[in-house]
Amino acid sequence: MAFTPLNALNAFLAVARRKSFAAAATELAISPSALSQSVRQLEERLGVALLSRTTRSVALTEAGRRLFEQAGPGVEQALEALKSASAQADEVTGRVRLTVPAIAVPFVITPVLPRFVASYPKVEVEVQVENLRRDIVAEGFDAGVRLEEFIERDMVQVRLTQPSRFVVAGAPAYLKRRGAPEARRTCWRTSASATARRPRGRSTPGSSSAARRAGGSPCRAASPPTTSA
Repeated sequence: MAFTPLNALNAFLAVARRKSFAAAATELAISPSALSQSVRQLEERLGVALLSRTTRSVALTEAGRRLFEQAGPGVEQALEALKSASAQADEVTGRVRLTVPAIAVPFVITPVLPRFVASYPKVEVEVQVENLRRDIVAEGFDAGVRLEEFIERDMVQVRLTQPSRFVVAGAPAYLKRRGAPEARRTCWRTSASATARRPRGRSTPGSSSAARRAGGSPCRAASPPTTSA
């Protein structure tokens, strides 16, 4: 990878965004060693360390954080402008960042994403899968998949699945001794209990006499409200 300030800057921004040389190298379609050399040359040119590297992690130094915050948006805008310039008038281009809990991947992402990418090949889709309640707006996501009760009131939302059903089951001897719970929150106070999430309309054979069912929330797609000047 030939050294130029802009190439090196883009390489650094990819590492800073991904927090990984391997992931950034995959994004840029270059080898990790070439990427590392480019970032190192940029650091030598600037005379400061931009990244703190260990065998397990990559973190921004103070100088790296300032460069990432100040240069990142401008470079992203320039790259998007280049993509838009090469696109046809009616072609959809751009980048979409999604935050998704792991449980939603097989039900929402896996059935839809391949078809979307095939239909819109010039749209870059980044899906961040983790079981954390990310702030969609503050962390720069375009949308996220959430259970209904976890969506902020000012977010635009679209239902993606039907409501689920939670089934709480226990051995008859245990429930005779402890009593059957009348509400979901009661289950967590027992000394031995388990919950299972099953598709709507299916029952657990042999457990009807020892089960209490409660409604579960559907998955919804949430995105920030749009504003106009």
